[in-house]
Amino acid sequence: MSSIVRTLGLVLALLGADAVSARPWVRDPRPPQYFAVSTGDVDRSVAWYRQVLDLRILDDTGAENERFRIVNLKGDGLLLEILRHPRHESRGGGRGFFKVGFAVKDVERVADRVERATGERPDVVNDEARGNFILQLKDPDGNTLQLFSPSEPSRSKKKRRR
Repeated sequence: MSSIVRTLGLVLALLGADAVSARPWVRDPRPPQYFAVSTGDVDRSVAWYRQVLDLRILDDTGAENERFRIVNLKGDGLLLEILRHPRHESRGGGRGFFKVGFAVKDVERVADRVERATGERPDVVNDEARGNFILQLKDPDGNTLQLFSPSEPSRSKKKRRR
């Protein structure tokens, strides 16, 4: 038992006091923000994210045998890596992410642009508890892209649709 206590004490000492304290490890994240999406169809995902987030292609790399491919995209304050890798495909269901979100100036304007592009207007939800309007979009692989903007007192308190 005393060897377990000594080992635990040594591990805590090696980690340092900050690692076990309540202080945040990252205090001030700064742009650009970054996320990566694993997909089976890189071209389809690149086209979707370019249209939705107004991104430009930085580079497009891959193996000659097409076993993997990575496309890096960049926009105002955002970096996105879209990749296809055989390791992800062999795991079955190992693609994508659950949900990622970003603050935008006005989700209503985004909803208007989506409606013009697709013919369907996505729901904009008022999250009163957090003071945000939220809009969720699904990428071609079914991953959720959540956009939010601050609620303004003059806007409706109910779920909004047009």
